[in-house]
Amino acid sequence: MLSTLDLRNNSFTGNIPATITNCSNLQILELDNNNLVGKIPDAIGSLSMLSILGLPGNILQGGIPPEIGRLFRLQELYLFNNSFTGNIPATIRNCSNLQILELGNNNLVGKIPDWIGSLSMLSTLDLRYNSFTRNIPATITNCSNLQVLELGNNNLVGKIPDWIGSLSMLSTLDLRNNSFTGNIPATITNCSNLQILQLGNNNLVGKIPDWIGSLSMLSTLDLHYNSFTGNIPATITNCSNHQVLGLGSNNLVGNILSIPPTVHWLDLSFNNFGGKLPSLTNSSSLIYLDLSANNFVGSLHNLEIISYRVLFQSVGRSGEIPRTLGSIPLLQILGTSRNKISGGLPSSLLNLSYLKVLDLGRNNLAGIIPPWIGIKLTMLKILNLRSNNFYGNTPDQLCYLSQVQVLDLADNNLSGNIPRCFNNFSVLSGIETNLEVQLSFYLDGWSFIFGDSLVMKGQEAEYGSFLGLVMLLDLSSNKFSGQIPSELTTLHKLNSLNLSRNQLTGEIPNKIGDMKSLESLDYQ
Repeated sequence: MLSTLDLRNNSFTGNIPATITNCSNLQILELDNNNLVGKIPDAIGSLSMLSILGLPGNILQGGIPPEIGRLFRLQELYLFNNSFTGNIPATIRNCSNLQILELGNNNLVGKIPDWIGSLSMLSTLDLRYNSFTRNIPATITNCSNLQVLELGNNNLVGKIPDWIGSLSMLSTLDLRNNSFTGNIPATITNCSNLQILQLGNNNLVGKIPDWIGSLSMLSTLDLHYNSFTGNIPATITNCSNHQVLGLGSNNLVGNILSIPPTVHWLDLSFNNFGGKLPSLTNSSSLIYLDLSANNFVGSLHNLEIISYRVLFQSVGRSGEIPRTLGSIPLLQILGTSRNKISGGLPSSLLNLSYLKVLDLGRNNLAGIIPPWIGIKLTMLKILNLRSNNFYGNTPDQLCYLSQVQVLDLADNNLSGNIPRCFNNFSVLSGIETNLEVQLSFYLDGWSFIFGDSLVMKGQEAEYGSFLGLVMLLDLSSNKFSGQIPSELTTLHKLNSLNLSRNQLTGEIPNKIGDMKSLESLDYQ
């Protein structure tokens, strides 16, 4: 008389056996996070006692079987993170007791059906990461108990409807990565329990409304990649629980006077903010900071000693790199690219032994490349010193960076021979094969994908989702002399090799043809 079958978080393979429907008393069936394939058996509809059906995190495919609509007692349906295709079957409307419907991260298409509003008991509706089109159906207002509405990463259009405010129980509203237009509707103020508001990467316009501060429970506000104008409203400091504030890539202006001390994640990049860099002396919670591509002036020392958890990316426009950054030992990314940072690399940075990305390209830095980079920063995957004023020989100690995937020293005043020991780069040579497609970073429960602007095939492009697969060595536009070391031909995973505009002599190594992964080679 089996009533519960819980086989979650294993490594089961193959199909879901149709014989499972012989367990007619099953009330809970959870097969989450396995490697199950194939279709859900049509006979699933005979498990009439089911209240929870959980199949997420598998490799199931085909259409969602209409027979699920025969599970009249079903309260929770979890099918996210699979490969289901087609439409949501209309028979699911018969599951009138359904409280949780999670179909995110599949390949579902069509319009979000109007009948979704007949599921009046719904508290969670997750349709993220599919290919749904057209508008959000107004019938969703019938779901008055809805607390979580997640429709992000689809192809939805139109304005964010005013009726969204009638869903007064909402705690999460995720509409990011769609094609919504217009303003943020003021009726959202009726959603007084709202904690997460994600509207990033749409076509929204206007000012960030002053009433945003009335959402006192708000912990996440994501408005990046839109066309918002004006200042950040001062009322935003009323959101005393703020942890994530993403306003990057808009047309915002003004000075940044203060940052709420509870913020973990702050992105104000690619706007038109000006004035002095904001003081972060009270921002001990910060783990991610991006103020790049603005019009800030003054010294970077306004930002010094933040927290040992700070992820410090691309801040400021002038000044020197603060020596106190060496007091943040768990720092994983240090990026001050495309600014006017001057001076040398302070030796205190050698304490950053967990650093994976050092991106200081396109500044006014000068001096020699210090040998301690290779000795102390051995976890580096990306070293970008492009377009500065570094001079002298390239230290052989850089060869200790066995994990490096991107080494860009182009457009400096480096001289001497190209180190023969570059063949010690175990990732670029293919000895190390455990690669990440995405350079993902996880800190205190928050995660993000790091992207960088790189030059390949003579063109500059932004690499994000696949940055972990880019293999690049660029020494162009320097004063290197001597022969091209034959050892470079052992870098079998290299995608792009640029040695152009130097003073190299001799012959091209015979084994250059062994570099089967090369997509771009420039040595003129």
